[in-house]
Amino acid sequence: MQKYGEFLTVKIENMSVGHSESEKPKNKPKKRVATAAVALGDGICALFSDMGADYVIRGGQTANPSIEDFIRAFDACNAEHILVLPNNKNILLAAEQAAKTYEGATVHVIPTKNLMQGYAALSVINPTITDIKVIVGGATLAAGTVVDGEITRAVRDVRIDGREIHEGDYMAISAGEIVATAENAEQAALDMLKTVVDTDLAEIVTIFVGKDVDADRRVSLTDRIGEEYPDLEIVVYEGGQDVYDYLIAVE
Repeated sequence: MQKYGEFLTVKIENMSVGHSESEKPKNKPKKRVATAAVALGDGICALFSDMGADYVIRGGQTANPSIEDFIRAFDACNAEHILVLPNNKNILLAAEQAAKTYEGATVHVIPTKNLMQGYAALSVINPTITDIKVIVGGATLAAGTVVDGEITRAVRDVRIDGREIHEGDYMAISAGEIVATAENAEQAALDMLKTVVDTDLAEIVTIFVGKDVDADRRVSLTDRIGEEYPDLEIVVYEGGQDVYDYLIAVE
């Protein structure tokens, strides 16, 4: 360095150490109740955060979170009680195993098997309620009473429960069973609603629109639902999810 001239004083710092020290989380008081939810799709992840989820774990049908992912989420929640919404039947076991091994909080796994159940559960979670059993019970009840629908496309020819399904057909799945098939996603959604909607009980239908669905298709579906069910309130979110053209919750 002397080729640049004489230097009078020298100060040497390891900047990487300084940076890592500044990034260490400060000791913050624990929240009493926090929620960690699994979600896929930018729109759904953002919606869950807006609805009060303290931590959103990205994952779903094609990318299941690991036990370590849940542990990291629990640490980030920094709460005495943590409610977990797995939102996929294939993720439920990992969430339960993570809850058993985690010692930093009491973890309550709400057995949500899809995003619609998670949406319904999250909508009733009120962390200001003093009795944690009431919070857990209310979320579990809400998840169990929502009617769910998933509209996706068949990737191969298959025969299920006596139903012939061809590659490219759209399938409507509710409660884990195929309830309708059609040549397009919108018709499959309408056919599904005919089988699951109790017009005496249903009040709201919420639609999460997949990333490959354009505005014309979305408007067509909502208009037709409005015509078929004029008494239902229709709520639409740009979910941005893969695989499923539409995710539908009926409450």
